[in-house]
Amino acid sequence: MKKAWSLAILFVAACVQPDNASNSGGSSPLDGAWKLVASEAVSPNGERFPGHSQESFLLFAGDYYSMNWATGTSSAPFSREPLRPNDAEKVARYNTLIVNAGRFDVSGGVLTIHPDFALVPEYVGGLGEFDYVLSGDMLDLEWHTIESADGTPDPNTAIGVRFHYKFVRRQAGAP
Repeated sequence: MKKAWSLAILFVAACVQPDNASNSGGSSPLDGAWKLVASEAVSPNGERFPGHSQESFLLFAGDYYSMNWATGTSSAPFSREPLRPNDAEKVARYNTLIVNAGRFDVSGGVLTIHPDFALVPEYVGGLGEFDYVLSGDMLDLEWHTIESADGTPDPNTAIGVRFHYKFVRRQAGAP
């Protein structure tokens, strides 16, 4: 279960949007670069599991998004041989990452992502749904639905686990 939590906590997360924004064919209020500043998983019984926000961000541009998350309490260690990780180092890093990109749409307070590329191949052609609240340069997401291309639900969201994420919009030139 710990590995499932580690993988799933990397997805995204928290509530409702004040308007029915649509990005079809143009820009959206979500456009920009977003830095993850807080995350947690919430079990069906309300138990909370804090996440970590290191090395994690979300990008929106027009109709497209890119999601990149790393879990853990510290940054990934460098490979013993710089830029040439061995197989064990690759597996360790893979188990801490959520990486996908593709198209997205927003409607009625729901953000839906449609991965065209993903670290986990089964996610390509699948979807992720989030309730969201956009307040100025703060974005709260609650990831409640994750499905593979064949409709298989993520084991955690299928039992009612919710992933909450808080982002801040990065300003041009900001780290």
